[in-house]
Amino acid sequence: MKKAYIITESESDAEILKKLVPKSIARNTEFVAGSSRYSAQSLARSILAVRRLPVVLVVDAETENRDAVRYQEELLTESLRQVSPGIPFDVLVAVPRVENLSPGSTGHPLVSQLIAFLTSVIDDMKPLQADLRPTGD
Repeated sequence: MKKAYIITESESDAEILKKLVPKSIARNTEFVAGSSRYSAQSLARSILAVRRLPVVLVVDAETENRDAVRYQEELLTESLRQVSPGIPFDVLVAVPRVENLSPGSTGHPLVSQLIAFLTSVIDDMKPLQADLRPTGD
């Protein structure tokens, strides 16, 4: 069972991130590619509301303007917060694009934040899964 989702704007973005995330995290994470920013946002909202599993939405900033990037992040965060009944989520805005990350970008702030979030939610779910196992009674 997957424990978290990474939602991206395109298949190529998902493939890039798969290569940058450690295998132990990737095994527990479902990578889902939207066909646009809007579809990625919609997918993230649906997963939070229906599947109730942690989500990281990764989108391209398409700019290097810090104020514009912050504004995008705030709008997307508020959009996801509206449907998240306490389920952890994160919004990561790649400046200017995910495609700018290279295979050696494991130390990039976006990748570090992605790994930290996923590690946290995956580790938090281990005790919950142990509590849900049948006791054999």
